[in-house]
Amino acid sequence: MASVGLDLSAAGRDEEDKAARVAREIGGEEAGVSFRLPDGTQTAPVNVQVGQTVMFLKAMLKKEHGLKMASLELTLSGAVLIDPLSISDCGIGGGSSVVVDVKAN
Repeated sequence: MASVGLDLSAAGRDEEDKAARVAREIGGEEAGVSFRLPDGTQTAPVNVQVGQTVMFLKAMLKKEHGLKMASLELTLSGAVLIDPLSISDCGIGGGSSVVVDVKAN
């Protein structure tokens, strides 16, 4: 059979990189997340898997601080964090430490 001369090794590496990123998110790479609450106080950092969602962070705030999830807006460096996204999708990588601002509407 004749070879067509295509090099698919780069495409394979891209798929491996994507698979490795997904595995890290699911596998539990963690980031330290502190919250600046509406009253101005800052919580101690908690380790959160980077595959968790923004909605998960809101559920943590409800459980720990009695805040209503539906009224919360979370921001990081001025950017609003959208509920269905993972914290990794929001730019929070494993091994990082961040402070998320909490606004209650």
